[in-house]
Amino acid sequence: MSWLDFLFGTKRIRELETELTQVRNKLSQVENALAEANADARSLQNSFTRERKAREVAETTIKSFQTSLTNLGIALQERDRIITKLKETLAAQDLSELASLKYQVQTLESENQTIEQEKAEAIRLLNEKEAQLNSPYSQDIPGILKRMLLAPSAQALSIPLRTRLRFELAKIAFVALAKQEIQWEEKDHTWILARLQEAFPTARIHPVKDGKYRILKDKASLGVILGESFAQLRTYVSELFDCDDFAFELSLHAKIWWLINSIFYSEDLVSMLHAYNVPLLSGEVLIVEPQNNLIMTLQEAEKAGYKTSEIYP
Repeated sequence: MSWLDFLFGTKRIRELETELTQVRNKLSQVENALAEANADARSLQNSFTRERKAREVAETTIKSFQTSLTNLGIALQERDRIITKLKETLAAQDLSELASLKYQVQTLESENQTIEQEKAEAIRLLNEKEAQLNSPYSQDIPGILKRMLLAPSAQALSIPLRTRLRFELAKIAFVALAKQEIQWEEKDHTWILARLQEAFPTARIHPVKDGKYRILKDKASLGVILGESFAQLRTYVSELFDCDDFAFELSLHAKIWWLINSIFYSEDLVSMLHAYNVPLLSGEVLIVEPQNNLIMTLQEAEKAGYKTSEIYP
């Protein structure tokens, strides 16, 4: 072999190696393209899977929605049926309730008419009595008022209307009652405390509420106040209007009508669990049972079992 053939052979080998390298590069590119094609195929398959699942969910949702629409239609039909039934029921009840309301209105009108009649009768009796006595202040006003309030027609009224009748009659008699004579004198709170502590050494004397007190001078004045009290017109109701309410009302009655603030609310929490009044007079201290206007000395009250333990001046 000549050296020229050797040179040409070497060159050809290099060219073949270059072509081999190019073929390898192209093969590598083909493999890469094939890998990308496989990846795209897998992605496309995943997309198809997701789309299929989404379609299944959509179909399930549509079926559920159709079921809900069917149930809603049934519920609306039931609602319409109930509304129709309710309208029929209300239409029937309206007549009954209207008749009941009409009866209540008639009853109230009748009771109001009775009140006005009793008031007119009270005024007539008061005027008649004043004419007989030839005096603007009849001494029998309490008796007249009590007869009016105890009349069968008044007792038949409801409690609120009987209360209204009491106030209507009380307004008629207010001036006459306020003008009757009572004897009193004024004392300060230290005198009050001293007398109460002397009369009831073991009782609890609660703090005084006023600086000055009007003290009745005699039992006659106390009798006037008790005679004008409406306590005896009250009905005893256990736990609702009982002894403490009677005692409180008498004490308040003396203050409102006579400005006498010395008929004290008192209690026996030792032996009786009972409430009553302690009037403080100029010369003595008494016990009054407000439910019947019984006046007792301290000795009489002690014999009857009263043991005063609380006094509210």
